[in-house]
Amino acid sequence: MHVTLPTPEDLAELIDQRHAASVSLVVPSSNRPAEADAARLALRGAVQDALGQLGAEDAAEVRPALDELVDDDGFWRRQARSIAVFAAPGVLHAFTLPNRLEPLVAVGDRFDVGPLLRSLAIAQEGWVLLLHEQGARLFAVSAEGAPEEQPLDLPDDLHSILEITEQGGQADLPRAKGATGETPERRRFASAVQDAALPHLRTTQRPLILAASNDLAPAYRAVNRYEHLLAEGIEQHPGSLDAGRVAELARGVLDRHGAAELVAWRQRFEDRFTAGRSAGDLAQVARAATLGQVEELLIDIDWGVEGSIDEAGVVTELPEPTPDAYRIVDEIAARVLRHGGAVRAVRAQDLPNGSPVAALLRYAG
Repeated sequence: MHVTLPTPEDLAELIDQRHAASVSLVVPSSNRPAEADAARLALRGAVQDALGQLGAEDAAEVRPALDELVDDDGFWRRQARSIAVFAAPGVLHAFTLPNRLEPLVAVGDRFDVGPLLRSLAIAQEGWVLLLHEQGARLFAVSAEGAPEEQPLDLPDDLHSILEITEQGGQADLPRAKGATGETPERRRFASAVQDAALPHLRTTQRPLILAASNDLAPAYRAVNRYEHLLAEGIEQHPGSLDAGRVAELARGVLDRHGAAELVAWRQRFEDRFTAGRSAGDLAQVARAATLGQVEELLIDIDWGVEGSIDEAGVVTELPEPTPDAYRIVDEIAARVLRHGGAVRAVRAQDLPNGSPVAALLRYAG
C-alpha cells in the first residue's frame, strides 16, 4: 500500500485556496491491480461529473491536469484505499490515503478538505517491529486489510553481532541462552535493526509497537530514537506471529492507546474549563478558531451540518446544502490548522460535552 498524506504546508495551501472552479474529488481505491483499474474508471467518471458543473472556460482550464492524472500509469501502480484529488486552474494535488472514505464530487469556491482532515485524524494506523535473535520484520498496520511488510536493509552480519569472542579470535561463542538485560551486543543488534527501520518509521508520525523477545526488548527500548514508540508492546514471542496475528494484536494495542489519549484529553479539558482555557460551545469554538486561540481541537467525524462562518467567526447553519455552504466543523478545523493548532476527528461519544466540537485554548478570553 502506497500512502501519500498531505504535509502541514499542503493543508495550509489547500485551505487557503480560493477560486470559483475549485474541484474536490474522492474515490475508493486499492493496491490490488484489478481494483485499481476500477478506481481509475471511478475517478474518470468523477472528473466528468465535476467538469459538467463548471462553465466551459473554467472546465477547459481544469481538464488537462485531471486527464493527465487519470492517464498516468505510474500513479495507478502506487495506490492505497482512497484517492483525494484537488484541482483548480493552475493547481493539482493528489493524495493516496490509508482509509476507505466516502466518494465525493464537490465544486465550489474552495476545496473541501474535510475528507483529508478525517483521514489524517483516524489513529488506527501504526508500525509493528518484530525483533528476535533470528532477525527483524517491520509491518505497517491499518484499521482494515492485511498488514504490509516493509523491506528492511539489514546488515549481512546482523546475527554475528550477538556473538561474543572470548578465545583470542579462534572461536566465536554465542552468549548464554536465556540471559536478559542490555549487554553491548544486544544494544548493537537493536541499533542495527533500528537504523534499518527508521527510514520507514519517519515517513509518518504513526505509533510504533514493539514485539521483541524478552532479551532484546530492553535493549531496543534503551537505544530507541523514534519518539512514537509506545510503552505497551506485544508480549507474544515474535517468532510465533504470522501477519494476521500481528494485525490482530496491534489493533488491540492501538485501540487502548487511542482510548487512553482521549481520557487524558478530556481530563485536560475539564481541568482547564473553570479557568476559561477550554470550550465546547460551537459558536465559542468557531470564534476562538478564527482568532487563533485554539491549541487543540476535537471534532465529531460524523457531524455533517453545513453553513458558513464569517470573518469574525460567527456561525450560520443552513437546513439544506447550497453551492456556497460547507461543513461547519471542517471550516473550524481548517481555521485551527491555519493558526498552527492540532485537530483530531473522533466519534460523538468521545467528545466531552455533547457538542460536535471541543477545544483546548492557548489563553482565556
